[in-house]
Amino acid sequence: MASLTRRKILQWGGVPFVLGASGCTSLGVGSPKEPRLTRLTVSNHDFEAHTVYALIVDDDEPVFWGAMDVEAADPDSNHIGGGGFEGYSAESGAYVLYAWRDDQPQSDWKRSDFSEYDGSCFALNIQIGTVSGDRTGEVSLWSGSTLCGDERSGEHGN
Repeated sequence: MASLTRRKILQWGGVPFVLGASGCTSLGVGSPKEPRLTRLTVSNHDFEAHTVYALIVDDDEPVFWGAMDVEAADPDSNHIGGGGFEGYSAESGAYVLYAWRDDQPQSDWKRSDFSEYDGSCFALNIQIGTVSGDRTGEVSLWSGSTLCGDERSGEHGN
C-alpha cells in the first residue's frame, strides 16, 4: 500500500477547498439575472375578431403600450388569429405586463409580473379563448422559458 505524504494530503485536501471557494469568488457568474421578455404574441381562438392591448410598466411608469387587431379563429380550417407585438424593451427588468381585449374593464385585465419568472429569458402569449370548448373570448396569459435570443418556448398557462 502506498504511503500518504504530506504533499499528497495537501494536494487532495486543496481540491475541495478550491472548488468550494470558486462559487464564492465567481463575481456574479451564475447568479440569478433579472428576467427578459424575448417574445410577446397573441393567439385568438375565439370565433370573433378582437383588439388586444398590452401595457408594460416599470414602477408604475409605462414603458410600452401596444394595440393589435386580431382576426377571428376559423372553425372550418382550424386557423387561429394572432400576431406578435414589436417595440417593447428587450432589456432585463422587473416589469409588469397588463393585457386585455376590446373594452374589458380594468378589473378584468390580466397581469404578469416579470419578477416571478425563474429563467433569465421568457416569452408571453396573450391568449383569447381556448382550443377546446371555451371560445368565449376570455383572456389568459401563457408563459414559457426561452433561451436568450431563441424563438422557441415551452408554454405554461397562468
